[in-house]
Amino acid sequence: MFKILCVEDEADLRQDLVEVIEEEGYEVAAASNGAEGLRELVRFKPDLVISDCLMPVISGAEMLRKIRTGCKDFATVPVIFLSAHARKEQIEEGIDIGANCYIAKPVDYTVLLRTIKGLLDLPGTAVPATKVN
Repeated sequence: MFKILCVEDEADLRQDLVEVIEEEGYEVAAASNGAEGLRELVRFKPDLVISDCLMPVISGAEMLRKIRTGCKDFATVPVIFLSAHARKEQIEEGIDIGANCYIAKPVDYTVLLRTIKGLLDLPGTAVPATKVN
């Protein structure tokens, strides 16, 4: 069973993400900011991370920089950014710092689940380098 870490500061969205992803058969852990996300990363050892970009304490972007440069055991874990901020330059910045995909909010769960499957190399799926709703 694949393990997915959801890092989202909005409690209702975080709960929705967990429920939708668990319904697909994944094991899910959640965190409310980047600092908690880094702790959960080490504890939970996810196969994939989904993260909001703008959060308190440590942003998703800063968390991703720390994962890519300072967490050698997790440096290659796929990361999907979710954000209401989806201007071209924001998407490019997210991809440049190491996000595998960038999905604009509000979240289209069909797109999110297809992207998860594609990043985990599950049969019958394909993932674009960048996806914006």
